[in-house]
Amino acid sequence: MKILTIFNHSVVLLLLIVTSVFNPNLINTDIDNQVFVPLNDIMLSNGYTHLNDEQIISFNNHQWTTKYPPLVAHAGGIIENNIYSNSLEALILNYNLGHRIFEFDFCLTSDNHLAATHDWNNFDNKQLHSSEWQKYKIFNKFTTLEIGNILDELMINKDMYIITDTKEKSKEKVTTQFKIIYAEAVRREKELLNRIIPQIYDEEMYSVIKKIYEFPSIIYTLYQTSSSDEKVFNFVKDKEDIKVITMWGDRADGQTGLEFINNLNKINKLVYVHTINEPEKIRYFLNRGVHGIYTDSFLPSDYLKLENNTQIKK
Repeated sequence: MKILTIFNHSVVLLLLIVTSVFNPNLINTDIDNQVFVPLNDIMLSNGYTHLNDEQIISFNNHQWTTKYPPLVAHAGGIIENNIYSNSLEALILNYNLGHRIFEFDFCLTSDNHLAATHDWNNFDNKQLHSSEWQKYKIFNKFTTLEIGNILDELMINKDMYIITDTKEKSKEKVTTQFKIIYAEAVRREKELLNRIIPQIYDEEMYSVIKKIYEFPSIIYTLYQTSSSDEKVFNFVKDKEDIKVITMWGDRADGQTGLEFINNLNKINKLVYVHTINEPEKIRYFLNRGVHGIYTDSFLPSDYLKLENNTQIKK
């Protein structure tokens, strides 16, 4: 099925009126983005629906960095002006809008399930039991996820990848988290492990997850490390499975940031920055040699417009 995109609000309204007469199963999932999708047999009560992908996709280690627009839907992407939802509806909506690479936050529940949430701050920093988490509604309306639910979405959408943000650095908690990820994937289909991209926060974490599974593509994200640019460079330079280094925009800025980006590019590493939504800032970092962007609201269609209408260095 294909997404029909309309760029004029008056045309959108006319189309909605006409199609509602001839096809009552056509719904508007996000009128602000002017995207219409047909209903199918998998639909949530609030109107968000899958677009099933029937393609058979082959994978290599870092194909996700080149096959699609270099955007990562941060925490599942924005939905109804809400960020950090990590919700099922956000995933479905932003997949329908063209995203294929999704980053999700994960925290352990009190009974060692892996919940897609940034933290437990809304619950006085008390871990919920998985049964409580499953019943909870994010922003009072969106559906919570666990890692298994997200892997089910990967099985539906054969061209989708997920990036993990598991927060923890202790060997014990990292081991617990990634054993859960491994077990949930293998229980469904082992191929799913090739579309899970772990983010590591330091050198020790790299060793810990490698003992659980040889993930083909790993990201070294720098937001939790105090390591210098030189130390990061020396750590990643000979590691073929670490293709991407992610950092805050501040670290990629200035002359020092430019030198760091250039040095990483020289050894065939790709730099991603987070979390950026403004087109001008995205253009700025792409022209500095950054390859990709974590974003809440910037869409693949926006990226293609930016690429076609401006000079972006290749």
